[in-house]
Amino acid sequence: MPVYATGTNKNLEVSDPRYIQGVLVLSLSNVAPKDNRLWVTWIVEIFIMIIVYTFYYKDFQRYTFYAQKYLASRAPRAFAVIVYDIPERFRSSDAVFAIFDRIFPGEVASANFVQLAPKLLKKKMAYTAALTKKELAIWKTENSKTHEVPQIKPKAEGGGPCAGKLEPMNAIEYWHGKELELREEVRSDQERCESVAPTALKDVVSPRSEEVQEQNDLVIPTRVAI
Repeated sequence: MPVYATGTNKNLEVSDPRYIQGVLVLSLSNVAPKDNRLWVTWIVEIFIMIIVYTFYYKDFQRYTFYAQKYLASRAPRAFAVIVYDIPERFRSSDAVFAIFDRIFPGEVASANFVQLAPKLLKKKMAYTAALTKKELAIWKTENSKTHEVPQIKPKAEGGGPCAGKLEPMNAIEYWHGKELELREEVRSDQERCESVAPTALKDVVSPRSEEVQEQNDLVIPTRVAI
């Protein structure tokens, strides 16, 4: 900008189309065509490009260093393998370990079999939703002027034309019933799983009621990991 400010266009007649004033004096508009000052722009652009590419190179070099350091470490994520769709006869930690230890002798640290249960996870999410809706109904009852319990019109099993014929019922009682029903289904399904292991899918909600304390003990199985 200091070089552009020394340009000659600011000294032209006001009637000249190339005449400029104000802030434009500091811009390229103040430089006449074929002026030697135009070389400054070219030199500065090259200088900026060198700085930017040097920064990119140093940043990538540092990223590569830490990436290689992480991959060379003994962190499980650096060398773990996840395997799906294992045949039923091999669905145990010992069987999975034996297979991979035979293929890669002495290179497999451990094998852990964890049951994949998407239906169980879906029921667990439905249980949490029912508990939340029940507590919302309680909150609405306590904070309304009339303290009237909200009503809900449940859907008939399977939907269809009969769904609209069900009578409205107490929302708190309805969602409490759903909560108990889903909790028992989760417990029953979990007991039928071949392998159960604690995972990150365990609830992390804050204790809101006695039911939540019990649901925190429900552990959802996930997948096979080696």
